[in-house]
Amino acid sequence: MTPFAKAALCHQGLRSAWSFAEIVEAHAQSGYVVVTPEICLLFRAVRRDWSEAELCDPLLYSPEPDCWHVWLLAGDYRQAMRWMPFPLPWVSFHRRGKWRVMEMEEVELLVGSRPRRSSQGRM
Repeated sequence: MTPFAKAALCHQGLRSAWSFAEIVEAHAQSGYVVVTPEICLLFRAVRRDWSEAELCDPLLYSPEPDCWHVWLLAGDYRQAMRWMPFPLPWVSFHRRGKWRVMEMEEVELLVGSRPRRSSQGRM
């Protein structure tokens, strides 16, 4: 199954008021849609201080963002960071029904897209 097909199936299980096609179209208008044989990624620029309700409106985005909101990710998650067009200090997402906000630095370490710093290199 392709990452796009997995993403569509995942979305179907969410029982969203939005169809998968509407979510993809909304992110094409207000954010980013990445579909390759390895990954399907829908995300947009937001504010970290937005409410969960604001984050759940796929048409809302911030002209002055400080956070990437990952709406959906299927496939090789280690590739996700390379698709983000500019750095922001925070990333938000839902995982297993819980909304999370993490520092980008922490996410990069978790997904292995950035080498871990030694404790000697920290100030």
